[in-house]
Amino acid sequence: MPLPARIEDLKGKDLRAARWIRESTKDQMAEGFGPDSQMRQQDFAVQKFGFVDTGLKWSAAHSGRSIDETPEWSEMVARAGIDYDVLLVGYVSRLTRNYDSQSAVLKTLHAAGAVIYFCDDGLLSSDDERWEQWARELVEAEAYSRRLARRVRQGYEAKFQRFADQAGTPPIGFKRSKVKPCLMEIDLTTIDQAVHLYERYSTGTVSIRDLVAETGLEYERINKVLRNPLYNGWARRHRGQNEERLPSAWRANPPVSDDLWNRVAEQRSNRTHAGGKRSGRIDPLTGLIFCTCGVRVRSNGLMGTPGRPSRMHFQPCGAWGKQGHYASAVWEEPIFAQIAGIDLSDRTIERVVRILSKGRPEPVSIDKARNARRRRQLANCFAEGRITLEELGAAIEAIQEGPRAAEVRAIDPAKAVEYLRNIPLLLAKATPAEKAELLHGIYERIEVNGPAFVGVTLTTSAYAAGLALSLPESVSRNWRPRQGSNLRPTA
Repeated sequence: MPLPARIEDLKGKDLRAARWIRESTKDQMAEGFGPDSQMRQQDFAVQKFGFVDTGLKWSAAHSGRSIDETPEWSEMVARAGIDYDVLLVGYVSRLTRNYDSQSAVLKTLHAAGAVIYFCDDGLLSSDDERWEQWARELVEAEAYSRRLARRVRQGYEAKFQRFADQAGTPPIGFKRSKVKPCLMEIDLTTIDQAVHLYERYSTGTVSIRDLVAETGLEYERINKVLRNPLYNGWARRHRGQNEERLPSAWRANPPVSDDLWNRVAEQRSNRTHAGGKRSGRIDPLTGLIFCTCGVRVRSNGLMGTPGRPSRMHFQPCGAWGKQGHYASAVWEEPIFAQIAGIDLSDRTIERVVRILSKGRPEPVSIDKARNARRRRQLANCFAEGRITLEELGAAIEAIQEGPRAAEVRAIDPAKAVEYLRNIPLLLAKATPAEKAELLHGIYERIEVNGPAFVGVTLTTSAYAAGLALSLPESVSRNWRPRQGSNLRPTA
């Protein structure tokens, strides 16, 4: 059947009608171009021409410049001439604001035996005599869209540079202030949910799909949370080579610490890049081992025959020594030996109860030594030009002598003692995944020089349970070094 050439040709043909509705901004309702206005225009056209209303309707909330990339658009095109003869569109600009896309869809629909009727403008897509009017309105609509996009882009850029504000919808744990300029800020009621995702994933014992099952959140949503530097205190603009980052207002004390962020990043890297042959074995030290130079010692696949998990220092370092990598057991076995050797003597238990009864754990000397090392590392970074004076000052200010009272909340002494006495039993019966989780619950950071241990930093929950008072300061084990080596690992 030939396409109708004039509006008059639409009457009395019992043509089947479908509806297309698009909105892209909240202002459209106030301007009279919203969905309700478009529906009224379409209702009037159905009555005027006697169309058969099929009930088909595609409603898309999307920018007119790229609407042709949506599934609604694809379905509308696919069903043209099969399920409808006339597509009713309220206004020319409501179909699309892209001249090329609209020209292409007209040809496709016409080839399928369907036409578009723009209700408010009274334009029929197959009416060649009014083509110029249609083209002029569409060019004006696209020009408006381009100007608006440019103004919005400039506004986002200015807001980013001035306030380090990340554009877009706030992710889990963030919200926008109701006071202009409506900046992103931490939502204290939901931020723990996001931090929990980081803590669970950093252990190396769960995948994103496991977190989906645990939390009920969508896979892609969790994936985006674990990659968003906003949680680590960095606002981001653009992606890829054009990416820009600025420190946010909470960079000095981010919800996700640098250590936790780096552990999660390493887990993502381990799951997407093969660093040597993989055994499927859970590595309980993932994200915990650091050289005293500050560099994380990363997984390096398997070494030897049969293959054993290993770790490698990927940057030149005088403190590390000549050998690039060591078997993970060099550090793993002494660490588990330290946990298994927990001191449960009456004297230690009495000390734990006495100190926890004061309401908070006391700082221990290891914190002072660790903070001294951090200050030296920061000074070296500043001297080498890797951080600015402002960043140096903020980092040093954040360093504390021992855990803060707000971060370390002592638990009931009786429960702490029960927990301490259960640790050896838990360790003996735990699966590899449970052992890894136990280890990450105790240690925040383990510093080494090659195979030799320098010190450990406990988690705040470990301090709260009194582990800083009951773990042995040193352990030894029988170890057979490789031929020609005089290394003796100690923890």
